[in-house]
Formats: sequence, structure tokens, C-alpha cells
Amino acid sequence: MRAIITLLGAGVVASASVACAQDTAEAGATSYRSRLQPSCAWATEPSDDRHDRRCYRSEAGEYHFHIPVDLRNHAEVAAQVDSVDAELSEGMDMAARQDRDDAKAGGLVFLPWQVDLTWELVGMNRQLASLIATGTLSPRPSRNPHAQPHEAAVAMLVDRRSGRFLTDATDAFTDQMDSVRSTYCALLDIQRIANALNADPAAGSEGQPKIVDEDGRYLGKWSCPYFGELAVGFAGESGQPFDRIELIAEPGIAGPEREGYYRVAMRITPALLAQVRRDYREGFRAAKDCDDCTDPAPDQER
Repeated sequence: MRAIITLLGAGVVASASVACAQDTAEAGATSYRSRLQPSCAWATEPSDDRHDRRCYRSEAGEYHFHIPVDLRNHAEVAAQVDSVDAELSEGMDMAARQDRDDAKAGGLVFLPWQVDLTWELVGMNRQLASLIATGTLSPRPSRNPHAQPHEAAVAMLVDRRSGRFLTDATDAFTDQMDSVRSTYCALLDIQRIANALNADPAAGSEGQPKIVDEDGRYLGKWSCPYFGELAVGFAGESGQPFDRIELIAEPGIAGPEREGYYRVAMRITPALLAQVRRDYREGFRAAKDCDDCTDPAPDQER
């Protein structure tokens, strides 16, 4: 998530540079020029029944995205997904072109970069749509052609009415979801301990290092991730306000890469609901099937 958000930020900067390219050129300054083409042969190949294909390409890389077919009937959400895909591709392509120049300077054979991300619609109601993409990035292949692609996860929360979107869903909450962090960490540790014991039944036994130490580190290295490092999605009954949270840690964030993605599901509690910013309040509710999940008293203007 961190790597993707960095590249997405670079794409936003690049898009802004393209938008003002004419002004900067007139002023005599050097401006960024996009080299991306919004098409490639891969996008015309047969796809599965659940996704459409979209891609961007340049001489430095090819960037593939699988888009849920459900979005065909929700143009306002599809447009925001396309915007994120384009900006992510732009950020990747900026880095890929720099890598190409570095490879040439170092006498290396440049290998084009690749991205393959699949978006899934986690939940949608009248106000909000929540999506998470997982897949692979293969940056800097010229440095290590045999390296495994990086497994990634990225999320977005779309306000269907305003057209705005968040790539860090915790920004929809005044406390950045801090009120449920301890619950998340406890649920994550249950999974991590189970994985460690499956790999080695003697793990954590007398004379062995603790699976989770006094500082909360898994296998002595991986702390409980902050929500900003995760892909955060929301779900609920069809068309109803979201009452569940889905949190995905990409490989290497919450444990060794060999353990893959860590996925934790939680219910939205009254305490968390009270922290939803007013602009997003209509899209959430407290879950009905958990302890003390009644709606709290109306909160103050946020």
C-alpha cells in the first residue's frame, strides 16, 4: 500500500504537470510530458466474466487493470477508478523511465516495468462505493530479472454524489479509525500465531522465541501495521450503509512475504461510527450483530 500510494502521488503530480504544460512551456520552463497510451493488445484479449480490462503502456512499461463488470452500470464510480488507474500508471511510468535511463548509464539491459491489479467492489450504497485492488508490481526488473513481483494492495472510497474519492479510507474518520486499532491488532495476532504454529508446532514453546514478543512484534520483527499501511474497504447489506470493515495487509507488511496477504474483518462499532466525518456519515451504520451495537447519540458537527 505504501509503495502504491507513493506512486499514485507521483502520478497526481505528473497529471498536474501535464495540465499546465502549455503555461510552463510559454514561460521557458521544462515541463513533464506524459508518454502513456491508453490502450494495448492485452486489453483486447478475452477476459473472465467478472472483469473488464483497461491498460496503459509506454516504451518503459505496461500497466494492466481488471475492472469489475458491475461498474458498467455505475459510470460515476468507474470514472474515479479510471482516474486512479491512470494516475498510478503515470507514477509508475515516471519511475520506469528514470530506471531506463539509469540502466542505460550503468550498461544494463532495460526490462520494461509491469503492473497487474484486479479491482473488486467490496461494497456500495447510495452515497459510497468501496473498492480494493490486489495484484503485482514488477519495478526495477533490470536490477534483478529473477526477483519475484511485489504483491500489492490498494483501496479507494468513492463519494458517489460529489465525485470525490479517498485512497486512505481512514481519512473518512476524525480519529483515523484509532478507536478500533487495538481490536485489529488482536485479531491480526490470532492469525499470525496460527500461521507460525502451522509452520512450526514448537514455535513459541519453552526455550523458543515468543511468537509475539512484549513489544507486540511478530517473530521479533513485524509490529502491528498502522491503518495507513493497509488497504481498507467497507461492506454491508446490498444498498445499505456499511457496517463491516475489511483490512488487507500486503505480503511483508504484517509478516514474512511467504505468508501472503493478511485479511482481517471487523464490525463497525458505535464508538467508530461516532468518529465518521459528517460528509460520509450517511454511508455508515453500526453493525447489528455485535455487542452493544446500538446507534450512539447524535454527535457534534464535524
